[in-house]
Formats: sequence, C-alpha cells, structure tokens
Amino acid sequence: MFFGEHNHSLDEKGRLILPKEFRSAFDDKCYVTKGYEGCLQVYTLEEWGKFQEKMVTLLGNESDENFRRVIRNFSSGGSIINIDKLGRMLITQELREYAKMALSGSVVITGMLNKLEIWSKRRWDLYNGRVSYDSGIDGEQIKVISLEDAAAAIKTI
Repeated sequence: MFFGEHNHSLDEKGRLILPKEFRSAFDDKCYVTKGYEGCLQVYTLEEWGKFQEKMVTLLGNESDENFRRVIRNFSSGGSIINIDKLGRMLITQELREYAKMALSGSVVITGMLNKLEIWSKRRWDLYNGRVSYDSGIDGEQIKVISLEDAAAAIKTI
C-alpha cells in the first residue's frame, strides 16, 4: 500500500527517483499511464493486471464506445518502464507532455493505496487549491484559490 506525499524532481534526462519506501514494491519494472486530472498513474505489474481485469469486468462490452475510450486512455498512453538499481525510472516524453512535466522540473509523488500518482508540482498545487502568493503595492498579498478555480486553471495548463 502506498501513502504520503513526496516532493522530487525530474533530472535532465527525464528520470525520476522513486522514494525509498516504495521501491521494493516494484521490483525492477512498473506500468505508467495517463491518469485523471492530468497526473500520471504508476502501478506494480501485478496491480496493473488486476486493474485491467476490473476495467473489463466493470465496463463490459467491447462494442461500447465508452468502454473503448476508457481502455484507450489507460492502454495507449501507458508503458512498462524499467526501474534501475538506484530507483530511477525514465518518464517518456509523451507522458511528460501529458502531465506538463518539465525536464529538471519539480514533481509530487502521492500514494493512492494500490498505486502512485505523479503530478507536476504546479498542477498538484492548483488541484489542491493551495495558496498562491501575489506581491502587491502594500506588500505580500495572499490569494486562496478555490477548488473550482483550480480545476479551471488545470484545464488551461
């Protein structure tokens, strides 16, 4: 099970170091795919297999366009990725672009029980309605972003 929030960054080659407490669950491979709200989802290969079975069972008929759309989102956008002995994994350019992650950019890794999510730091902060700071004439002004504003802002990123 995965819990917590970890701040990390991508290196100049697009690699991410997994937090130490998560590494043993993945052996030397993981499945990374496009997630919801513009993040990436990271599964152990075993959990990815369970997720695939659940999708087919819950979504039902392959002739249904919605079924195919969901399957395409998770399958066509994903990759099996190797994890090296130092815990580094290469995030593909396509996945980085989807999640708006810059090379050498800050990311947040969050535990989601049976999987991890990887967010660009900016999207994570917007999604969570974190405080943003705007300097004004009278000094520092604090602007709290509502979740609705954050969702709208995420769509423009």
